[in-house]
Amino acid sequence: MYRQALQPEAAGKPLSSGHILLVDDDARITRMIRRVAEQAGFSVTEVNDSLRFEEIYLSTQASLIILDLNMPGKDGIELLDFLVEQNCKSRVMFISGVDKRVLGTTEQLAISRGLDVAGLLQKPIEVKQLRQVLDDHAKIHGVPSIEDLDLALSSGQILVAYQPKIDLGTGRVTGAEALALVARRSAAARGRRAAGATRRRCPSRACPAVPKIPAPSRRSGAAWRRRARSSRHT
Repeated sequence: MYRQALQPEAAGKPLSSGHILLVDDDARITRMIRRVAEQAGFSVTEVNDSLRFEEIYLSTQASLIILDLNMPGKDGIELLDFLVEQNCKSRVMFISGVDKRVLGTTEQLAISRGLDVAGLLQKPIEVKQLRQVLDDHAKIHGVPSIEDLDLALSSGQILVAYQPKIDLGTGRVTGAEALALVARRSAAARGRRAAGATRRRCPSRACPAVPKIPAPSRRSGAAWRRRARSSRHT
């Protein structure tokens, strides 16, 4: 009953591409993973008690779940069963100190039951491997890294558009929303800007040249009408 009552809430929440749900009862592990994840541009919600996992999972809807298989109270397999029941769309990464073969078996079980497995990490976790898994996940979900944002800011790739907010009762503009877009440029364009090219370019110059079709003149139009009349008489 508890799960059924919370299912509609979970179904109505979109996944947050930059959010991670970290499930592990070892504080040292969670501190290390949080530090690496936040450096990569993610936000992290920690769960140290497996009995609270279901409630927190349904309220966060993170795009990546890092799940320890050896949790007290409920082990990782029980939590995996819960994710399957909830038709989980988040990617799942399993971590554990058990034998690699056990991790591999768990991965195959999760895949066979429809879960999207992001990777396996055996404790003690190597930071390099963790970063690689997070980088792969960021590429899939479009999460920009700190380096990507630094490059976008320094090379002028962030474009801002303002959208007016209108009072429907009076028809007057009451404010505006700012929408930011990262416009990817070619390496050549970035190099020109870095070299000091500050001249603003028309966006159409980035597109291939389109040949212009001259508009028909009055003289050419009159000639076409004369040919049309003569063809009808003949």
